[in-house]
Amino acid sequence: MRYDARMPAQSPSATYQSRFQLFQATALRLASVNRRIANARLTAALVIVVGGFFWWQGGSPSAVAATLIGVAAFAVLMVVHERRIGAQRLAETLAAVNEAGIARLEHRWIGFTVDGGERLDAEHRYAQDLDIFGRGSVFQWINAAHTAEGRTRLASWLAEPPLDPTEIRRRQASVAELANELEWRQQFEAAALLGVGRERSARELVEWSSARDDVYGRFSATLYRFLPLVTVGVLVAAWFLGDPWSGLAVFLLILQFFLWTFKAKANYHFAERLQKERDGLGMYEAMLAVAEGREGRAFELRDMAWAFNDGESRPSAALHGLKRLADWLEVRRQPLIHLPLNILFLWDARWIVAAERWRRKNGAFVPRWLDDLFTLEALSSLAHIGWEHPHWTMPELVDEKPCIEAEGMGHPLLPDERRVTNDVRIDRQGEVFIVTGSNMSGKSTFLRTVGINMILARLGTPVCAKKFRVSPLRVYTSMRNADNLEKSISSFYAELLRVKLIVEAAKRGEEILFLVDEIFRGTNSADRHTGAEAVIRRLSDMGAVGLVSTHDLDLASLADDAERPFVSCHFAEHYENGELRFDYRLQPGVATTRNAMHLMRMVGIVEGAQAESQEEGEAS
Repeated sequence: MRYDARMPAQSPSATYQSRFQLFQATALRLASVNRRIANARLTAALVIVVGGFFWWQGGSPSAVAATLIGVAAFAVLMVVHERRIGAQRLAETLAAVNEAGIARLEHRWIGFTVDGGERLDAEHRYAQDLDIFGRGSVFQWINAAHTAEGRTRLASWLAEPPLDPTEIRRRQASVAELANELEWRQQFEAAALLGVGRERSARELVEWSSARDDVYGRFSATLYRFLPLVTVGVLVAAWFLGDPWSGLAVFLLILQFFLWTFKAKANYHFAERLQKERDGLGMYEAMLAVAEGREGRAFELRDMAWAFNDGESRPSAALHGLKRLADWLEVRRQPLIHLPLNILFLWDARWIVAAERWRRKNGAFVPRWLDDLFTLEALSSLAHIGWEHPHWTMPELVDEKPCIEAEGMGHPLLPDERRVTNDVRIDRQGEVFIVTGSNMSGKSTFLRTVGINMILARLGTPVCAKKFRVSPLRVYTSMRNADNLEKSISSFYAELLRVKLIVEAAKRGEEILFLVDEIFRGTNSADRHTGAEAVIRRLSDMGAVGLVSTHDLDLASLADDAERPFVSCHFAEHYENGELRFDYRLQPGVATTRNAMHLMRMVGIVEGAQAESQEEGEAS
């Protein structure tokens, strides 16, 4: 069951609130209805028991009628109750989907259970430094995929977004189209959520559907399908005509018993494998049913629409048929029923032959159906960004390299009320920004702002900026370098390895953007300055562009060389009534302020008079 809850144009927050209230109220109403239906079923059951008792005692017409009416009412109420329970669960799930949207807008997404922390890789060239995975990460913020494969697809895009401008533009079109389809996205997400906990690995379903380990060949399949029809016909003849049909009926029943036992082991293994996929089939069926309900306009989505309507039947109907075959085989769990059914009808063989026929007909399509399904999950996650942040901008991809031209660019993971935006322009080969500033002034956050927005741009989503022109660049970072006792690696040596990775990428001719925070902080000031200058010059000579933050103010003098594409900029702070204040605004030139002693005094490491004396010396 679906709900069409389209709302008038309003803010994302108000839309989520309206939809949450609507679906919550619907769920409460359906819960009340379901309680009444449950009471009616109980009443019908009592009528059956009482009527059946009097029918057994005397067989009065009223008792017979009451019993039959009770049975009919119970059957109808059971079907209606099951549907209403499904509708209630759907309404509750849609309310939860909108509640999650509210949480994202209120910056409570950090509490979401799935954060992709298991995908953290300290050796990835930017994922750890840019908070791509883990608590408070980009993945935790945008993820709306509820299948393991859908999350894997989204994670792989975040770890390696496309570089080809044509592919990125296609992705932009798909994301923009889905962003405008809130109702469809929520129905799709709800279909996945309703199956969470019961899904199986898609890889196992693909392996099963593509396998050709059939239990029955063409001849045996025909024999096992049609012999029970002959047996039933002979049994009917024996009932009315007696001998010699009775002897033939007994012979056929014995024959079918031996035919069943002959294939019993193979039947068991086939049925067990199919039963393992049964719950996952329901999840994928529901998701495919929603996917089939839309017509894509963007190239990537049109291609999926073709896939979902390929073959002789719609994918959801095909999976529903397979699930029903698995349901019929579920009778194996009831031995007292299972044995007679196999002796009389060759029950297992009938449904296994049908499942093998299904596999030959649809198996080749299953990998494509599921692959596109997981791609849709990842695209729907990306679509949240543009819909929830309509004031953000879709990047303009340019051919000239390198190019990063941003106006009003902010950190996507920060709340609106705390976010400070800045402008940046990099459009020369080998251009390097040398960013100086005191502690806590915003240098590291600025580097991450540039990096995360670059990743979002390559993903094909809107970015946190008023304007963003960019050429796709491969991002490399060196920011959170730590000791590794197991490998006997110091933090300084770890940073050297990261910088080496950047240099080697530039040597290979890759178009890269490098982000280095507090370059060579782990060594003495003389070596730090000499080494940093050598690395910056070499990367620039190889055409790489990037940003380097440092406390080494002398390093910023590299920008004095008019023949070099170096830019000096900084973040500053000021004091108000003795309190330290930051504006997080990027300014040209070298930093002229310091705050280390003030911070030491603030946390009680040094005495106030000593700190004030030091600050006066710095000011003079």
